[in-house]
Amino acid sequence: MAFAKSASLSASIWSALALAAAQASAQETTSAEIASDAIPSALEEIVVSATKREESLQRVPVSVNAISGEQLKQSGVVRLQDMQLPSLTVQEGGIGNSVFIRGIGSGINPGFEQSAGTYVDGIYRGRAQQSRAPLFDVERVELLRGPQTTLFGKNSVAGAINVKSAKPTSTPSGYVTGTYDFELEQTDLEGAISGPLSDRVRGRLSGRALSADGFVENLTIGGGEPSRDDLSVRGQLEVDATDNLVATLKAEVSEFDKEGRGIEIYNERPATTGPFTGLTYAQILSALGSDSSVLNNTLDYRRSGGPETSNNKSEEYALTLDWQLGGGTLTSITGFSTYAFDELCDCDFTGANVFNVGLDEDFDQLSQEIRFASTQGNTLDYIVGAYYEDTELKYRDSILVDGGSLLVPLINGATQSQAGTLIGNTSTPRVFGQEGTGTSAFGRLTWNATDVLHLNFGLRAAYEKKEATRDLTIAAIDGTPLAGIQAVVAPLVYASVFNLRPHSLSGKRDGWKTMPSFSVQYDLADDVMGYLSYVQGFKSGGFDARSNNPTSPPATGCSGPNTCVGSFEFEDEDSQSYEAGLKSRFADDRAELNLAYYYTDFKDLQVSTFDGVLGFNVSNAGAAEIQGAELDGRWKVADSLMLRGSLAWTDFEYKEFVGQCYIGQTPDAPGQNCDYAGKTNIFVPDLAGSVALDWIVNLGSTLQLTTTLETVYSGAYYPQATLDPATKQDSYAKFNARVALSPNEGNWEIALLGRNLTDETVTGYAADIPLAARTFGAPSYGSFVAPPRSLALQARFSF
Repeated sequence: MAFAKSASLSASIWSALALAAAQASAQETTSAEIASDAIPSALEEIVVSATKREESLQRVPVSVNAISGEQLKQSGVVRLQDMQLPSLTVQEGGIGNSVFIRGIGSGINPGFEQSAGTYVDGIYRGRAQQSRAPLFDVERVELLRGPQTTLFGKNSVAGAINVKSAKPTSTPSGYVTGTYDFELEQTDLEGAISGPLSDRVRGRLSGRALSADGFVENLTIGGGEPSRDDLSVRGQLEVDATDNLVATLKAEVSEFDKEGRGIEIYNERPATTGPFTGLTYAQILSALGSDSSVLNNTLDYRRSGGPETSNNKSEEYALTLDWQLGGGTLTSITGFSTYAFDELCDCDFTGANVFNVGLDEDFDQLSQEIRFASTQGNTLDYIVGAYYEDTELKYRDSILVDGGSLLVPLINGATQSQAGTLIGNTSTPRVFGQEGTGTSAFGRLTWNATDVLHLNFGLRAAYEKKEATRDLTIAAIDGTPLAGIQAVVAPLVYASVFNLRPHSLSGKRDGWKTMPSFSVQYDLADDVMGYLSYVQGFKSGGFDARSNNPTSPPATGCSGPNTCVGSFEFEDEDSQSYEAGLKSRFADDRAELNLAYYYTDFKDLQVSTFDGVLGFNVSNAGAAEIQGAELDGRWKVADSLMLRGSLAWTDFEYKEFVGQCYIGQTPDAPGQNCDYAGKTNIFVPDLAGSVALDWIVNLGSTLQLTTTLETVYSGAYYPQATLDPATKQDSYAKFNARVALSPNEGNWEIALLGRNLTDETVTGYAADIPLAARTFGAPSYGSFVAPPRSLALQARFSF
């Protein structure tokens, strides 16, 4: 029923825009006095590198959605999280981002690589933190849906995001683009200069600076949140070392800092038992003497909270060699990526003084890929290569409870002792370290059996080794060891209040994995290609960085088998994916329609689940089945009118998974857990889509007005891993518009950009507010909120 309703709404939107397109086309044709039998020119071809070659999107047997860098600028996209594509979800969480493709993704545990791999100019970015980095001076972004393990790697089990930076040019060129958003109070300045430095050397220097005051008002400390300051610079040199060898050196540095966060508390319920019966968590905090701002518990772009900071720096260096040989191209990509960040999180997410969390992370990655791609058009085409990666991760965090925390008098009163005083000015230093190496060999063979029949065979064999340690202690707030009675009592209080216990763990794991793939392409007509594919996906196991407990219960003080047992090592996840697709062009190459249906069988999904207090536990979720359909299309109604859209239906169902219950849910599985069989996953709307209309009108003989109207639709989804109905996001439709004035043949543009014009309130990652239900008995929820309606002015000058 929900699917039928969503499909009906989507069909209505498509019909309305198609009618508008036809009417607008007729009007524009009349005003321009174009002959009624004029035929628009063909669609421009979209080129992608989904097969590690530059090929037409219409010829690759993969479901792909490609966005040009120009479209990203016009839409005001700053980072991956801003992209609005069906089948793709990038969500900010409390300690990192999560990337989901086709309903498959990884949680926010620092021990995870993402299930959806991100690749920038051939360099793998698998860490959640790396998806926060700004996008700038981009040629295009390709969303490759479904497992891409053969050519891209083991951790692209859900799909891949392939980012291509704009390259140095052989003629002088450049641009400057500035955007000011009045609602978000955000200034964004981007630019690049490119051209030849000598007969054999070309260079490009690009950068981006962004400053934003935030869109959520902090009622406790004042100001808007999250405020941002970003600065990114990239330099590239492209050298014709010989007539057959091109070397490209790239260096990129980014600093992106943030204060505050756009998280709000909502849907609170009063305690039903205990000393706070009848009071919500906000009322409890207020009664305990907290600032009155804590009473704001609705989604209204206002919140209470203490100071929060996030300081990030990343660097990436790459050397790419392309050597044209007689039978193909030999490519070598050497990369070094590193980042460091430190954060102060007011992780009770209220304006009360409960506790803070300090955390920081350092990561280094050295990678080397070498591959040989034969020339195309032979009976047998092939790509073979090898990949090596060496990584080092260091993650540290600590709960910080100062002497003024309201937990101090609360625990004193509850225990009729000075236990609360003894937990004041304490912390929980935790250090997680991991070193890993990976080696793989891969190949893809295409047999062009006939002019219309093409068979593709692929295989990747990968070996990986990881070693990790996790140590958690209870210490003074400055990190020094506790002494005397405090050393005895503080750990007991942390166990009962925070469900946290000191421990020291270490582990090693290694192993081989092979990932075969097969696809068949058949040209049903000159402009119609059908394909069938099968891919085995794989994502390596690893170690949990954030569980607050040891993996076995302590000798005393454990009230149940799951209340004080954490997690450390988790296993590989595996998938088998089947896909059928159709790619077509028609109406004299003025229309394009691509369809794909897929079915994926997942085993041992890696899931990070909030423990309901303050920690996360990683487990493997048994099995899941995902099926869906995707549609992408473009229609050039006239040379001045384009209709484009994308639609995705996703059906995710756990077949085997026992996990944490949401607050108030009756356990129906062993260990006071809940059975998720038959249920969906986090961030999976049944239907999502977007439709856009681009219309160009000439104003006299020198100027033109370009108008883009866009609607983005999402069905309902759960933004919380426990699928708590209290945080469910209802279906919504956002409307965006852009009107730009520019010369017919010129180098400047002025535009007005409106986003979320109907002012929809949309929630992202959600979780139980720490301690609210488990300690105070009053359920409370927090969620990141997307920006409200905004209006921005853009200006662009190019040369």
